[in-house]
Amino acid sequence: AESRARRLAHGRRLLGMGAMSPNEWRRHGIYVNSDGVVRTPMQMFRYPGVTFERLQSIVPRLRRVREDVGAMLEVEGVYQDFLDGQAREAAAFREEDGLALPEGIDYRRMPGLATEERERLSATRPATLGAASRTEGVRP
Repeated sequence: AESRARRLAHGRRLLGMGAMSPNEWRRHGIYVNSDGVVRTPMQMFRYPGVTFERLQSIVPRLRRVREDVGAMLEVEGVYQDFLDGQAREAAAFREEDGLALPEGIDYRRMPGLATEERERLSATRPATLGAASRTEGVRP
């Protein structure tokens, strides 16, 4: 029996193939910006009224994907921009989190910090930006 993860991966592959121009999508009754950008079926879930069932009627190879898998991929496609944004934010956070702070930094001379924050940072002397943001009484 094929695992759910394998079925999802197969469905993602099929949805990632066969990108079409806005004019081609329009011929199928799906209206997108006439910006010349080709879009895959997976990207089309971001548009109102685009369902897996509708894409199956346009892209015959998608009929090989089980209905339950198609429903999961539809949800994934709808929220893909959000998920991508979250992944970028997480990567930026991890990068900033490990950013080393200069050893001799004088927190008392930092105008953007409240007095309490200056005192706490001067007392704890965090080594990284992440450690500083997790210091009690310091705004991230």
